[in-house]
Amino acid sequence: MIASILHIRNGKLEKINPKDLESVSSERGFLWIDIEGNDIKDYAQIKKIFHLHPLTLENLVSFNQRPKASEYPEYIFLIMHPVIYDSGKLKISEIDFVIGRNYLITSRLDPAESISEISEKISKDPPLFDKGPSFLLYSLIDAIVGSYFPPMDKMAEELDALESEIFSNPNKKTLNKLFRLKRNLIQLRKTVNAQRDILLFLGRQESEFILQEHRVYFRDVYEHLVRVSDSVDTYREIISDSMDAYLSVISNRLNEVMKVLTIIATIILPMSLVAAFYGMNVNFPEYVIFGKEGSYFFALAVMASIAALMLLWFRSKKWL
Repeated sequence: MIASILHIRNGKLEKINPKDLESVSSERGFLWIDIEGNDIKDYAQIKKIFHLHPLTLENLVSFNQRPKASEYPEYIFLIMHPVIYDSGKLKISEIDFVIGRNYLITSRLDPAESISEISEKISKDPPLFDKGPSFLLYSLIDAIVGSYFPPMDKMAEELDALESEIFSNPNKKTLNKLFRLKRNLIQLRKTVNAQRDILLFLGRQESEFILQEHRVYFRDVYEHLVRVSDSVDTYREIISDSMDAYLSVISNRLNEVMKVLTIIATIILPMSLVAAFYGMNVNFPEYVIFGKEGSYFFALAVMASIAALMLLWFRSKKWL
């Protein structure tokens, strides 16, 4: 479905009916065609009017491509990936761009916040549209790159919370959250690094479709992507350190448990020996002094004394 067609003519911004696209495309002025979905009929019409290469048409319909930039004789084809971070899951969508001398085509499978944001800006300030397709392309890509920062902030907050959780109450859920966060960062890193090459291409490559005065804007967006990439690498290192800290805390907790169990077993061992010794059917000397019932309490006193002495010895060695 062709969501919208905007055309600047005689200094005025107009919305064009898709049926009139072919006639309008031959007029002077700048067209922005926004397509939502993968209806082959829409793309067939676009292909015919703007002479798109079959490979471009294939990429426009598939919506399952890596970020890339390809230059053709009559246009440049780009694939960019905006991101959304929802309920702890990183969702990556796709927006395709075809930029020619006097037109820009955007193609997406679902509604895109970056396109809605720029459309709203243009409706409020139509002169923004006068700067041409390369500046509009910059505005859209800048909005896409801007979509990376809120997820980065949310993941940073989650990472801070997990660091506190590791030292207060670590459990299996903590480790699962760390692995999930690590997977999200790896996915984001792949997306960002691929798009850095695109921005470098747009900011440095000589092309008739990107005005010379607009290349500096693409270089600025490239610097934003570098900052995002550096932040991702930093967070990945922090996650690796957090995993090491988690394993260390769990290991220390296990050592504490083993220490307590070892001390208990060590104390019970001589007490068991005394109990076994008195379990023999033999009249020991204290039987004469304390009698049968008194010997029972005597044995308990001996075992209690052994336990107390061992506890004092453990404390003197600072094992407790």
